[in-house]
Amino acid sequence: LLRECAVILGLKREVRFCESKEIRAPAVAGIWNSRVVLPLGFAGGLSDGQLKMVLLHECAHLRRRDLAAMWLATMARVVHWFNPLAWLAWRAARTDAEFACDETVLHRTGDEVPPVYGETLLQLSQSLAWRPSAVPVAGIFESRRAMYARVANIARYSRPAGRRVSFAALLVVGVGVVFAVDESPKPGTDGGAPSDGVL
Repeated sequence: LLRECAVILGLKREVRFCESKEIRAPAVAGIWNSRVVLPLGFAGGLSDGQLKMVLLHECAHLRRRDLAAMWLATMARVVHWFNPLAWLAWRAARTDAEFACDETVLHRTGDEVPPVYGETLLQLSQSLAWRPSAVPVAGIFESRRAMYARVANIARYSRPAGRRVSFAALLVVGVGVVFAVDESPKPGTDGGAPSDGVL
């Protein structure tokens, strides 16, 4: 199942997996030897569909290289330990990473995924208790308030229409070209030679 999730998320390398009694929530740990870590016995409490949602989310962290970003944010927090803004920025970075992973999973999966994904997050919010880890990790659960906001965001998610996006891009480019072209002045308006129209 983990290999299937890695393929869906476009990961080129093999994803390693382990269980640990030292963690309370699923996470990805390690920068060079990254692996998905689940609490001991965690998988037995989920259906195959729910477990797939969890693994997809963790693979999204690997695809986005969130662990490296978390290490940098943690180092900044350590250096500026006295600054409350550094702590707020660290927490905001973690929450933003979770929202971005949700978006990645929804974008790369079918239309039937959002309901199952949202239900899985709600179940995890009731059964898991998050606490900061000693080393930076990227997981699926931060806080119940953030989790509910993510579920609401998933409920509002709609897959972007490729044709609309392409048409909008062409429209923007077309308008830019029209306004970027320097029209040649009418004869007699500036008393000089007509412009060659080069920008």
